[in-house]
Amino acid sequence: MVRRRFLRSLESCGPWLAFLAVALWVFPLRGITRGIASYGDPLEILWSVERHCRALAEGRWFLRAPEVVYPFGLDLRLYPHWMGTNLLFTPFCLFPNRVAVLNILTLVSVNGIFGGALFASRRVLRLSRASSTLAALSLTFFPLQFFQTCEHIDKLFGLVALVWLWVMLLRIASAPAPPRKLQGLGPGLLWGVSTLFSLYFFWQGFLLVLFLLGKRLVQDKGFALTLLGSMALLGLPWGILFLQATREIPIGFSLYSLYMYSASADLWLLPSPYHLWWGQIVKPLLNPQALEGSLAMLGPTPVLLSIVGFSVALRNKRPLFPSLLGATLVGLCLSLGIYLKWQNRLVHIPGVDPLHRLFWQIGHFLKPGLFPTPEPPPGMANLLPMPGFLWVLIPFAEGGRTMVRYLFVAAPGLFLAAGYGLSQIRWRALRWAMGILWATDFLLTPVVWKPLASHPALEWLASQPSGGAVFSLDRTGIAWNPRELWGTLLHGHPALHAYGSWIPPHLGSLTDRLLNGRFDFAIGELQQLGMEYLLVYRDGPLAETLYQWAEASPLLTPVQCFAPPAETSPYSSPICVFQTTSPPASRHFIFLDGWALPEDWGIWAEGERSDIMFWLEGGKRVVLEFSAFPLCAPPLQQRLEIWINSHPWKAVTFSSCDLLEFREAIPETLLRRYNLLSFHYAYAKVPADIPALQSSDSRRLSVGFVRLRVDLAPP
Repeated sequence: MVRRRFLRSLESCGPWLAFLAVALWVFPLRGITRGIASYGDPLEILWSVERHCRALAEGRWFLRAPEVVYPFGLDLRLYPHWMGTNLLFTPFCLFPNRVAVLNILTLVSVNGIFGGALFASRRVLRLSRASSTLAALSLTFFPLQFFQTCEHIDKLFGLVALVWLWVMLLRIASAPAPPRKLQGLGPGLLWGVSTLFSLYFFWQGFLLVLFLLGKRLVQDKGFALTLLGSMALLGLPWGILFLQATREIPIGFSLYSLYMYSASADLWLLPSPYHLWWGQIVKPLLNPQALEGSLAMLGPTPVLLSIVGFSVALRNKRPLFPSLLGATLVGLCLSLGIYLKWQNRLVHIPGVDPLHRLFWQIGHFLKPGLFPTPEPPPGMANLLPMPGFLWVLIPFAEGGRTMVRYLFVAAPGLFLAAGYGLSQIRWRALRWAMGILWATDFLLTPVVWKPLASHPALEWLASQPSGGAVFSLDRTGIAWNPRELWGTLLHGHPALHAYGSWIPPHLGSLTDRLLNGRFDFAIGELQQLGMEYLLVYRDGPLAETLYQWAEASPLLTPVQCFAPPAETSPYSSPICVFQTTSPPASRHFIFLDGWALPEDWGIWAEGERSDIMFWLEGGKRVVLEFSAFPLCAPPLQQRLEIWINSHPWKAVTFSSCDLLEFREAIPETLLRRYNLLSFHYAYAKVPADIPALQSSDSRRLSVGFVRLRVDLAPP
């Protein structure tokens, strides 16, 4: 009797023992308190929680990092997932070992995802222990999920809430009686909690609620209002904070992300690139420039078993499975992004031009910022639009730029159906063979915990007087990398750059200048922002070129090239440090696009538009002053329109080719901390094409500015 009870208890614990075996294999305990799984996004998370805990110790909230994207500062409202992670981390700020706490929270979250998936398959769908265990392990360790575990830890925390939202929705949908009003509170709060860690989960939660509870939402409006209200209780404030931040610093979304970070359907049937055996075969298929978009693998065995499972369930009229199928198909379709891809490349199909043109013109009408031209660009005309193209036309939906993440909507239904399909195989030998084959999916390469050693260059910087800002270059151009955030904690200097999901326009423009023949001009503009130290990571051919330009620049003095540390570090290449030779001129703006190189008399505007950026110090009145003359091209009459932060403000007309003087205060209602001032011109001409000028100048010029000032005056 005792032995039978013991065996029964052991059998009931079987799923958790299997999970424990896989988890301890993949996440070895040795080194877990001293290192992180990746030198990618975990560094930004560690930086954020460290700054958060320091702020709490000083009696304040960490909502702005003035030392990052200096001199403007980094507004954390632009990164709600950082704020959500900081909130979760708050009670653990008492523990000084942030690495250990973060890794323990990660493992607890992995446990939570497995537990939710196991509960859904075992208690709701009533699958066997073996089938439930395999389905739950697949949802916990399939490649896109595993990538979040090692890289996007903030998304992992949100996925725990999303998986348990699945569980609650399935229980409500499977109940014979209509849901009570208060039953909407649980799923609504879980939906809201998930959005604290990523606004992506707003849309994913919406799709789950729609497909799993569609009819019940219509039938019981009290339940629907409770669910939506409890979700809004948590998610709405986060969304409002994000929208408020975008009013101060505009964020643009691009089509590039929407198709580069989307799935390629041919990858669904492949095994994991993290697999111990097959990983080396699959990895060459990945796109390193958009790695997450390449992680669409669901595994051959579970995909085939899910087809069997859905077919049998629909034939047998099993409840819940039609809803699961709907969610799975929609998630798969949206994960494909806006254009068809194959082998991670866009597919060009002759004859689809009219369809693409129709879709594009609808997009141009609804969202001209995302589709800026009336027609598709020539090289994209014959791309096949996918359903995701129409999805991103929904307000704010284009913010979910990594569309492969819609697999988080598809994966639970697919793996649950695979578990059901396995249980429906009648031949025991075949069932065991398929189960064992499926179980081999979890032979993943163990994580290697990476230590956080500093770099001698950063240690030298830490010994210098604080105040001077740092700007870094590497093999990609601007070193837009999580290690740059972490580096601010190590060297204590502000950084003109940093890391995040978007690059501020001024840094993008200055980087273009750095890389395209105007290195010294860009260095001068970076000095205007407060740069004192330039760091060059010598980690590739472009970095070597930038190093040579820096050595030859009269604006920079070489300090020293520091070798990398002997141990594993986020900083694995030599770093050469340069210091500026002189303080910058006194002005409160920098030149962006549309300008020629400065000359002794002033500067020419190139093209029909030129931009400058200026920053506002609290309580100051901003006065724009300039003296300018047009490129004379009779009978044309030059006109100059002044726009502030995309709003038209003033227009002046040059009645002759003489100098025009302008001085006016900019209305406060048009200003914010980060300001874009644009000049729009009626024409731009090549002086060599105007016989009267007798010039060989081949630039397209519009207006010459003898003097251009943005003055900050007392109110």
